[in-house]
Amino acid sequence: MTKKFIDSQGDLSTKKSDILRFLFGIRYLTTNEITFTVEYYHNGGGIDEDDAKNFFRFVDRAHDTFLDTGDSSQLDKAARLSQGALAPRKSTEYSEKQNDYKVKFMARYYFN
Repeated sequence: MTKKFIDSQGDLSTKKSDILRFLFGIRYLTTNEITFTVEYYHNGGGIDEDDAKNFFRFVDRAHDTFLDTGDSSQLDKAARLSQGALAPRKSTEYSEKQNDYKVKFMARYYFN
């Protein structure tokens, strides 16, 4: 898989590496046939904390540049990064975008 990295200048790079992904969940069925499910999904293919800090530093500097000079090119670059390059494009079998962390709640009630 490909891991994404971003530096403080807003430059994106990728590197092929092993990525840790896992799903952990438990399900509990009560005597009244109510099912409780708790799941935790981790997708290691996203950016890590250092890359996120680099991105926000870049955005801060781009904003300062815009305020000082009126040049919005760096803000445009930050917007492109946040809307496309940093976001994963793969979908699950349910056509939902994969997230680093996902909390899901389902409730069902069946009438007899």
